[in-house]
Amino acid sequence: LLKAGADVQLLESTPRCGGYAGTTEIDGFRFERGPNTIQASSRNFRELCSELGIADKLCAASPEVKKRYIFHSERLVPLPTNPLALATTKLFSAREKLYLASEPLRKFRAPARGAPEPSAFDLFAERIGSEPARLLAAAFVRGIYAGDARKLGARSAFPRLWKLLTEHGGLVRGMLRSRPSKNATKAPGPAVPRTSLLSFEGGLEELVRALEQRAGKALILGDPVVQLERHGDAFHATCASGQSLQAKRVLLCTSAADASSLMSKLDLAPKSLQIVQGIESASVGQVQLGFDRGALQSLPVGFGFLVPPAFKGPETLKILGCIFASRAFPRRAPAGGSALSCIYPLDALTGLDDNAAGELACSELARALGLSQAPIPTALQVIHRERAIPQYTLGHTDRMQELEKDLAGVAPGMFVAGNWAHGVGVEQVVQRAKAAAQMALGFPQ
Repeated sequence: LLKAGADVQLLESTPRCGGYAGTTEIDGFRFERGPNTIQASSRNFRELCSELGIADKLCAASPEVKKRYIFHSERLVPLPTNPLALATTKLFSAREKLYLASEPLRKFRAPARGAPEPSAFDLFAERIGSEPARLLAAAFVRGIYAGDARKLGARSAFPRLWKLLTEHGGLVRGMLRSRPSKNATKAPGPAVPRTSLLSFEGGLEELVRALEQRAGKALILGDPVVQLERHGDAFHATCASGQSLQAKRVLLCTSAADASSLMSKLDLAPKSLQIVQGIESASVGQVQLGFDRGALQSLPVGFGFLVPPAFKGPETLKILGCIFASRAFPRRAPAGGSALSCIYPLDALTGLDDNAAGELACSELARALGLSQAPIPTALQVIHRERAIPQYTLGHTDRMQELEKDLAGVAPGMFVAGNWAHGVGVEQVVQRAKAAAQMALGFPQ
């Protein structure tokens, strides 16, 4: 918007910008407060970095991170990454492997127009089998949404995957036929495979600081909007400080809960307000652990591990997954040390102080790694994230289209962005932000 010459005021409710994205440093350990990495295939993100002049600072994760693990049968089992590994893995029975291997031969049949959206779990189970879907896909869904694959919509939560299936008839078929052309324009930043992971040496805080610097005087920190009204063709925003602002265009980039609160004064259709108010979000807790040299010698090579849900019986571990941050990027820990980020459903940490949360994480880490006793961290940080990750439940995409149609009719000039609208990942949020800015400027989406 600033680049287009628009008169913009960016109102940030907290004393810092960046939302959940950002990096903290404790005793020489660097921890991400939210997203840890971005896929190298994320063109919108990389183009944004180029516009900010920081694309040359992007660095690729170590090749070690290609190895990932599942907690299964009381140990970490490597995920199969090639046909030979799939054939020899002990995760699945011979029958399950045969069904999984037959995926390219079974054409995907999209639901009839108007039929209910299938759940993500049902989609994966049809493609790769029920047990592989539980161990792999459901764990993968937990790693992204911290949610239940049975409740998330296949098309809503995984639009790119849905497109592959509907256009090409299968997972393997789609991946083979959708490979980028050799003549495709190179994305800004390092020349690495599309499957690589990217960040900055100093963490994603470098992106936040660059955006903050570019915003300049347009950015107002620590002054939340408490009321938003529409009078005539203008919106009036009242902030906690008492200042009042008027604008012809408003972009809501808040959480869904805050958006519904601000929208309540507008003349929206009751169903549209119910859509925003009804968006569920998962609350998560991060337990960041830093270990000195020698304190965690058995940490395996790889990106980290996920814990599949136990659809029957109690959860095997409370932890959703763990990222071995210092395995991925340099300078995330002092020489020889390890920096780990453990992700929990927030209710698993309820009633625990930081030390108790750290003890829980270390004891579960010891169990996952097969250690005789829990390791003792040098650095500890616990972050509570209320309603952090929106849940794209069945029919979410259709509801968002209905909401935007209503906004265009009764509140022209208002646009929604943020991770509850059209994707929870950094790439999807950046892409939606660009689209919302173009719509606000009067350009076609």
